[in-house]
Amino acid sequence: MEPAETDNPLKLGKGSRITIAIVSFVSALMILPIALDPPNELGIINFIPPVFCLLIVGACISPKKIRGYCGDIIAFFVIVLAIWFYVSTYPNPEPGTNPIGFALIFGVGSVCYLWKRYGRYFIKKGP
Repeated sequence: MEPAETDNPLKLGKGSRITIAIVSFVSALMILPIALDPPNELGIINFIPPVFCLLIVGACISPKKIRGYCGDIIAFFVIVLAIWFYVSTYPNPEPGTNPIGFALIFGVGSVCYLWKRYGRYFIKKGP
């Protein structure tokens, strides 16, 4: 696999990246006031959703090399979130929560994204 093939593993065009960036930026702006004036005392945890949205913006509008690193961070964050959600809710899931479905849909998608970018480093070619 050539490095040029891994620059854009999802094969998104410029228009779709700009649209995703705009939606993510507006989402970050809507979530930021909630993080700045929280009703509970979670501290820095309140800033995780707007930072995640801004990271998506960075992954959409940055140059190719930085875009790939932002995508890697997003994929790693989603994998950690899927594992955390599975571990925290599986022993006694509430009605309406599906930790296995969340882990399968988002966790496996993120693992596939990372495998497409870095799988060549784990597969040895020849003797």
